[in-house]
Amino acid sequence: MNSGRGGAIESELGRRTSLRKIHTECVQAAGANPSRTTRIRGKPILEAICQSVFSPRRFAQNTAAYGLATRYGWILIAARWLYYSVAFQFRDYQGSWKPFVAPPFGLSTETYARLQRWLAVPFGFVMMLALAACLAMYLRLLRKRPGFAAVFNIVAVTFFLPFVLLQPCDRLMIALAGWRMLPTIVLHTAVLVWESWAATEIVSAVCGLSRVQRLGGIAILCASWIAVAASVWR
Repeated sequence: MNSGRGGAIESELGRRTSLRKIHTECVQAAGANPSRTTRIRGKPILEAICQSVFSPRRFAQNTAAYGLATRYGWILIAARWLYYSVAFQFRDYQGSWKPFVAPPFGLSTETYARLQRWLAVPFGFVMMLALAACLAMYLRLLRKRPGFAAVFNIVAVTFFLPFVLLQPCDRLMIALAGWRMLPTIVLHTAVLVWESWAATEIVSAVCGLSRVQRLGGIAILCASWIAVAASVWR
C-alpha cells in the first residue's frame, strides 16, 4: 500500500519537474533568461491576469504567473460565462437589449432566451475548447511544443480581462442607444483582436513564433470565435 502511494507521489513529482523543464527549455529557445523571471507578489492571480494581456511576453517569462495560468485558467472561463448566465436573467430580449440578428435554427426569442440563460456556461466552455483546439492544431502543424491543456488555459486567461473591461461599455451603449449592430461589431472585434494577440504572444514567447506565424495564430483565434459566435450567439 505504502509502496504504491510512494510510486504515485514520485510519478507526480516527475511529471511536474518535466513540465517545468519543458517551459524553461521553451523560454530559453525564445531568447529569454529564466533566471531573470520574477515572482508575483501581493495579489498573484490578479497580477497574472493583468500581465497576461498588457505584457504577455513578460507574463510568459514569469514562472509564477505562467504556472498559475496553466493550472487555473479554466476558472476564469467559468467566471466569465457564469456572469453571462446571471446577466441574461435580467436581459430585455424585446427592448433595448434585443438581439440585432434573429435567433438561430428558427427558434423563437423566448425559447432562445431560456436556452441562453441556462446554457451560457456549457456553451462558454465549448467555445473556449474550440478556440484552444484550433490554435493547438495550428501549433502542431508548426511543430511547436505547448500541449492542449496549456493552450486552453492560456486562452482562458487572455480572454478574461478584456472582456471585463468591455462590460461597462456594453452597459452604457445599451442604456443610451440600445444594442446596435455596427458599434457592437466594431467594439467587440477590437477586443477580440486584443485577446487573440495576447494569447498568441504568450505562446510565441514560450515556443518561438515568427511574425507571420503570430499573425496566423491571431487570425485563427479570431476566425474560430467569429465562426462559432456568429452561428449561435446573439
